[in-house]
Amino acid sequence: MVDETPISLLDLPQGIYDCRLAIEDCKEIKIVADGQVHILGATEVTLNHFTTLSQDYRRVTITNDIVPTAPLPCPNEECTVVCQAKHTFVSWPARLIFPLKKYFPGTSKTYSQESIDDIKDIWAKYFFSQIEDEEEDSEDNDNMDVPPA
Repeated sequence: MVDETPISLLDLPQGIYDCRLAIEDCKEIKIVADGQVHILGATEVTLNHFTTLSQDYRRVTITNDIVPTAPLPCPNEECTVVCQAKHTFVSWPARLIFPLKKYFPGTSKTYSQESIDDIKDIWAKYFFSQIEDEEEDSEDNDNMDVPPA
């Protein structure tokens, strides 16, 4: 299940993230597509088709057109509606991009010693059961009567 709680694009490190793309329609925000937002490093300049984007815009790829005939917020020469921009790069206002997967920078994954011990026990049981199976297979092969050549 995908967590659809919107988070700020500013919280995301460099990478590509699944997102929902919206437009403003009669002062309402309306989700029109699923896509991927491309977040560059802090020192990189964001370009879309050789055009520099301001910090208020991001480069996105539309992967699913929920409302195919919805107008693009930043139309270009080739694309004016969502369905025309599918699987291409387009500019999109950052405030209308809603990342789907939460990312928590600085959160380390730690495990209790009890969990680590449990994992070690499971691994040891698996490992030794594999060795026993191999030994049994080897003994079975040694006991097979091989007809003389």
